[in-house]
Amino acid sequence: MKTRLTNLFNGYKQAFDDFDAPAIAAHFQLPSIIVDVDGTQVYDTEKMLLEKFSTNCAAMKNMGYSGSQFKLLNFKKLGDSLLSVDLAWQVQLDSGPFHFNGNYLCQLLNTDYLIVQAVVY
Repeated sequence: MKTRLTNLFNGYKQAFDDFDAPAIAAHFQLPSIIVDVDGTQVYDTEKMLLEKFSTNCAAMKNMGYSGSQFKLLNFKKLGDSLLSVDLAWQVQLDSGPFHFNGNYLCQLLNTDYLIVQAVVY
């Protein structure tokens, strides 16, 4: 279980590091919920997620984003296929490192976890 989570978030991190909106979106189940500085949004389609992450990638480039790291703080099994995952993130910007946390609900589909809900704080 922990290996699958690490794989999920390593891929998610790499997609952000590559400014690859389709790869970021591929880590989410549809529908999904994202709570961040843009507010609370429900994403029902891949197109909506692509627009969200394309906008995020453009903003990150403008801030001089050059990479990220995460630390798995905690995960809790909420049922046979659902986990709550807490991560601490550090992103490198032109202005220096920026720290934030995220809580993710992840659901096991077939053999891989996907993000159902992301709350960034």
